Amino acid sequence: MKPGKPGTDRNSGGLAEQLRASGLVLLGDPECPVFKGDVVASLEDGVASGEISVSAKYFQHDKSRGVLQAKGFGLLALKDGELVVRPLLKVVEEKTAIKASLHHCAFDGGEVTTGRISGVLESMGFGVPVDRDAVDAALAEAKRTGNPSQSIIIARGERPEEGEPGRFEPAESEEAEAGNDLACFDPRERSCFRKVAEGEVLGRLVPPKPGKAGTDVFGNVIPPCESGEASGVTVGQGAELDEGGETVRATTPGLVSWRGNELNVLDALEIQGDVDFSTGNISLDKGSVLIKGSVIDGFRVEAPGDVTVKGNVQAATISAGGSVMVGCGILSGEHGGVYAGGPVRAQFMENSCVAAGGDITVAHNITNCHVQTEGKIVCTRGKGVVQGGTLNAFQGVECNEVGSEYGVVTTIRIGPQETSQDRKELLAKRQKIKDHLAKLDNALGTGDAREILERTPVDQRERVVKLLKYRSTLHSQQREIKCLLDEERRCFLDCTRATLKARRVVYPGARVVMLGRTLKIEETKHAPTIRFSMENMRFEIG
Repeated sequence: MKPGKPGTDRNSGGLAEQLRASGLVLLGDPECPVFKGDVVASLEDGVASGEISVSAKYFQHDKSRGVLQAKGFGLLALKDGELVVRPLLKVVEEKTAIKASLHHCAFDGGEVTTGRISGVLESMGFGVPVDRDAVDAALAEAKRTGNPSQSIIIARGERPEEGEPGRFEPAESEEAEAGNDLACFDPRERSCFRKVAEGEVLGRLVPPKPGKAGTDVFGNVIPPCESGEASGVTVGQGAELDEGGETVRATTPGLVSWRGNELNVLDALEIQGDVDFSTGNISLDKGSVLIKGSVIDGFRVEAPGDVTVKGNVQAATISAGGSVMVGCGILSGEHGGVYAGGPVRAQFMENSCVAAGGDITVAHNITNCHVQTEGKIVCTRGKGVVQGGTLNAFQGVECNEVGSEYGVVTTIRIGPQETSQDRKELLAKRQKIKDHLAKLDNALGTGDAREILERTPVDQRERVVKLLKYRSTLHSQQREIKCLLDEERRCFLDCTRATLKARRVVYPGARVVMLGRTLKIEETKHAPTIRFSMENMRFEIG
């Protein structure tokens, strides 16, 4: 390439003049980009002098010609007294896109074309083609306005697609569907219990959707974040799958009941009105309870199965081995509470204490409550407002709003907060076994059983054989505990991926707690997803 006419710097800083003072004469327009191999400047007497140095990272000095050649694509600039090439390309969107600022004219006076930009990507080792339509349009706009087109995506890889886990999709009754309409909401009539007849469809098992790998701009494969796992739902007593293996039907009349991930249809005790002085406290050794009225202040309902209440739970106590389904609201106050081994569902909760082994689903609001669950808290189908109190959800929280514009303190605890009691017991048992083994090794030695028996006097061998058998048993228990601890740790790490997802807004005053760390919301966040990064050990807001 022949050197062009020395350019002039139109900026007030006078780059050309500053370089000339150091013996560098620009051979083009410094407001336009240089390309790899361009001759950008000649050196008086073959060397640069003065206050400005030349970066060997960006330029090659051809001493025989007394010129500098650019090693890359970008704009000439001074950085801390050194002449550099400021890049105009940037890898963004988790390495799946290339963003650029495009000028219509090059440093040497020639036109910047899509072909030249494509050549830049190839020379830099990118594995994706240039988006010719985007680059053509950006260059045309730059030529029309005389200004560079900024932050243009000129090439893309392919972002991975997350898989979707399999799930159970319940078939809701007409009564339940009508109650989901906020305009029809009547706390005196609303019921969310599911009583089914023989042969009735309970729902269907939706198969998982596998994830799809992506490709970054360097041609590397990006694996999907989620592979898509089966739902894990099984069909138990009183229900069956059809021949296709998807639709679940009831084989007997009764009440839909969940035991972990097992779906059952069970018999239930029916209370036609309220639980009050006419019934006394309800305490069952077997089965479930269906209450067509409310549970009045001061009363107690206990069942190893499910408890379904069509009305309200007032200042009363509900204890269920399975689910608790409340047609209206839970207002248990400080003298009552709801405790379930499975999921809990209600239209609203106010000033209540609720604990569940499964998901907690509320339509409209959770206000000034203490809520704890080993599953998720979902509050999205109606107003979906969480305000005041403390929510503890092992698998995350999804709602519409958190807190209020008045700064009401609302604490959301997600994921594991401390070492589980099971892990503590396993660790204690492991230490006890380790101590026993140390004593046995001290008494018997650390060799194998054959060696130990060979050096044991004949009259003591019977006793030593028993000790060796005991040692073998302890080693087996030690291996079993290690497997249990490894599995518990895997579950722990899975739950650290729990999030707080607010579909509309999180107000100042909200606090998110995970692994002993607290994120205080100082300004309004719109539709955020808040998670804790185990890799960076800090909260991330997306």
